[in-house]
Parts: sequence; C-alpha cells; structure tokens
Amino acid sequence: MILLTSCGGGDNGDILKFTTDKTLAISKVNLEQFNDKLPKDEIAKDTSNHFSKSEKEKFKLFMNAEDNGIDIEQPLYIIVDESKGKYVFSFLLWLDDTKKFQDNFSKITDTKVTIDKTNNMVYSDGNLIGSVYGEDRIVLSKVSNYGDYSYSDSGDSNADI
Repeated sequence: MILLTSCGGGDNGDILKFTTDKTLAISKVNLEQFNDKLPKDEIAKDTSNHFSKSEKEKFKLFMNAEDNGIDIEQPLYIIVDESKGKYVFSFLLWLDDTKKFQDNFSKITDTKVTIDKTNNMVYSDGNLIGSVYGEDRIVLSKVSNYGDYSYSDSGDSNADI
C-alpha cells in the first residue's frame, strides 16, 4: 500500500524510484512553506522549562533548514517502509552546503556526521545512516524499535535522526 500526500505541487515521479512493494507511506513537504510557518521564535523564547538550553539550541539549528545546508527550494520526502516486521523511516532531501550540513547535524545529534561522497554514504559516529544520490541528494534512514508494524503498541522508539 502506498499513501502519497503532498504539501505543494510538483512532479512526484522521481520519488517513486525510492519505493518498493514494502513502502507503506510517502509524504512530501514543501520546506519553504513549512519553514515560514514554524513558531521558531516562540519556542526559542520558551520559559516554561520544557526545553533545556541544549535542546533549544538543537531545535534552533534543526528548524532553520536553510541554515543547515539543506536546499529548501527542494521538497523533503518522508518515506515509511516495512522491513522484517519493523518500520523504516527515511528522509530524502537535497543539500546546498555539505559542510554546513555535516557541522550542524553533528551538533544536533551529538555525533560526528560525515558524508563520504567517494562511497556515496552518510555516517554518524562511523555508523551508516544514509546514502548519497547524485551531487546533492541524500537519504537518511532509521529502523524503529516499535517491533511488529502490525501492532503499534509493542515498545518504545529509538528514532534519533
């Protein structure tokens, strides 16, 4: 089953190359529109102590996609697949500054994020987390710890992308 939802127009044909018969859902996000609608200032000024200083700094980096080397003129695709009874969440996005992406996502994740363009791989502390397609497109993936995807209340998640 494939559920394709779209936030913005454009051709969806290219994304279908990343789907298989195990794809459960795809969502397309217009990053320019999404970026403009986020309540970044309100969260940064939050005084309720729901967020630590470190969490606020990470949020600020993460929610400012254009400042993280991500090309916000291109969409973000979120793809959910099934593999061996688990969910696999993948994020397909385009970069416009690889170094800035590596530096800021290293800060956000508290790991060393590196893009190896020779082998077309993306690593976090030496662990494979994604791959590179072409000059500027990457796919980051994470297998959930939810267990059997047919029963969603079977554990906690370790999704840390």
